[in-house]
Amino acid sequence: MLLRIGGWLTILIAIAHVIGLFGAELFFEMRGLGDQLVRDASIHPYLPYYEILFGALMFLWIGLYGLAAGGLLKKDLPLLKIAIFTIAGCFLLRAIGGYIYAFATHVHLYEMVNATLALLIGTLFLLGGLKKWDIRFLRKAVQKPA
Repeated sequence: MLLRIGGWLTILIAIAHVIGLFGAELFFEMRGLGDQLVRDASIHPYLPYYEILFGALMFLWIGLYGLAAGGLLKKDLPLLKIAIFTIAGCFLLRAIGGYIYAFATHVHLYEMVNATLALLIGTLFLLGGLKKWDIRFLRKAVQKPA
């Protein structure tokens, strides 16, 4: 269930990125990347759109891994176990980095929301993966001595 929730959340983020394609200027400004939009558009007018589309595809791919591990897809994706824990690690590192950046630069609420969402998704993938594959070291760590 935890992996399914994490999968669906990342698919929702992918959908938000696709919606962001229709207002790339606003999407980049919300992220604090307005200067980067101008710089990327000077390289190629469609480059900002390709970047947003690439982000959407990555989040969709991550979401499909979450859904596959959660049992909603009929076939497992390759390297599923490694991918789930790698995804969890990436989201958790993103959360830690986001909090450090937000506190160090006194960034607005938007960065805190992103870091908290990354923490939530990373935790869902980590705990869901540990539960799905019944990681033994956790059981030994919490067992009471006889």
